[in-house]
Amino acid sequence: MKILKDFSLKKLNSFSVEAKASYFLKTNSIEEIQELIRTDFLTKNKFFILGGGYNVLFTKNFDGIILKFIDNTIKIKQTDKETIFLVSAGVIWDDFVKKTVENQVVGFGNLAKIPGNVGSAAVQNIGAYGVEQCDFFKYLEAIDLTNGKKEIFDKKACKFEYRNSFFKNINNKFLITKVCYAFPKENKFCLNYPDLKKKLENKTITTKLVYQTVSEIRSEKLPDPEHTPNVGSFFKNPVIDVNLFNDLRKKYPEIKYFNTDSNDKIKIPAAWLIEKCNWKGKRIGNVGVYEKHSLIIISNGKATGKEIYDFAQKIISSVFENFGINLEPEVVII
Repeated sequence: MKILKDFSLKKLNSFSVEAKASYFLKTNSIEEIQELIRTDFLTKNKFFILGGGYNVLFTKNFDGIILKFIDNTIKIKQTDKETIFLVSAGVIWDDFVKKTVENQVVGFGNLAKIPGNVGSAAVQNIGAYGVEQCDFFKYLEAIDLTNGKKEIFDKKACKFEYRNSFFKNINNKFLITKVCYAFPKENKFCLNYPDLKKKLENKTITTKLVYQTVSEIRSEKLPDPEHTPNVGSFFKNPVIDVNLFNDLRKKYPEIKYFNTDSNDKIKIPAAWLIEKCNWKGKRIGNVGVYEKHSLIIISNGKATGKEIYDFAQKIISSVFENFGINLEPEVVII
């Protein structure tokens, strides 16, 4: 395994910000990772596990090791009741979704075209159009980077929440190597979101059609990072106390919201809050808010990570001043 020094991360993050890592290494070998642990190279240095680079913002150089796991195998098993996929963490998420569609498996068509890889999808607990990756999650395999031992985490152990998991909060203690998903053969399509429901009205629903329709909706709303640097949704949709929601509703009868599993909590679209604060389409220097979607912070390709971070902080302050709601970044900030 080759270890590169003073490695530029510009091409490995979708904001295309310039940042350098003291060390960079990529591998598809669990044994090589375990050897690095035995030699203390990993344990003696700060390190960060980089997935697809689509949900990370580097605000400065990284004084440590950037580790990238690149295995990309997918295994499929059929039972009487389920279709089971065992997917390597390095597989591109959309390639995996397309594989489920090819096998006419209902479930993840709603998660079409989400950038990144399977390992980071589990860490972030990605979701869209009424479906989250945890809905069909069975277990994952990981290496404890403190001792090199393999461990298995079931759904309960992963502690999945809205855009969150156990792994997002433990500072890269584990390297996810494989994720297992199980789809019931009697599974039904989830078509509750208005945009999706409208486009599919009076059509014969198939896994391919759902995938294509979600892909079209995303392309209409979201900029391509290849041409317009961004990380997709920069902020989480905040979940607020129902009393605060009722106060806001008196002032803003048109406020958009979603019910949650809890009777005393309401989810508010962050895009609505940002737009109400007049940030939609606004630009400061090299950074701005996308004119078609207020959750997307974009760069002209010249912005530094610090510029993007400072711009996001201005939005957070503005929303808090107007609504008393604290927006949390969905992106991982380094």
